[in-house]
Amino acid sequence: MVYIYAASGAEQSLMEKLHGGNIAQPTEGVDFFNRLARLIGGIASGSVDMGVQVYPTMYSTWVKATADFNFAGLPSANDYCQIGARKFVFKVSANSANDEVTIGGDVASTMSNLVNQVNASTDAITASYVSAAVKDADSVTISCSKPGRIGNMFAIVKSGANISISGDSNGCLSGGVETLPNAYGKLVIA
Repeated sequence: MVYIYAASGAEQSLMEKLHGGNIAQPTEGVDFFNRLARLIGGIASGSVDMGVQVYPTMYSTWVKATADFNFAGLPSANDYCQIGARKFVFKVSANSANDEVTIGGDVASTMSNLVNQVNASTDAITASYVSAAVKDADSVTISCSKPGRIGNMFAIVKSGANISISGDSNGCLSGGVETLPNAYGKLVIA
């Protein structure tokens, strides 16, 4: 049996010990083509065990992208917070069907109105990928609801003297990462 896998040097050494030295690291050139020819021959003759097994060697890490809208005071009418293509406009008397946010009697109620409007959005992209939550007395955190780098693509924009943005990267949500696991697989050639 020959085990073919890709892993770090330490993992390769461990796997060689566990599998008695029957480890074949894919390489370029003639050696690679010889192995490929053996594999194709094994598939053609039916002597290759097609049950490929993959063994993760570390856990994945997935982090959501975020940024904050910060309020130094009440926004003025027609100021806005934009997430991706959706612009949430502050109004004295808002129409929620138009992504408008009611300016409350204080910053806390206004932030709560913004959170409710973002989370209740009927826009397919916003509803599927964006969530909002009050962070503290003067901040609302916007998060991509899907972890990973996809959230780093959501633009975050503001208008108005009393609104600022923090935690962004080049005007987008930031911090979304994924770390895929190292893994090795077993391909048995009889």
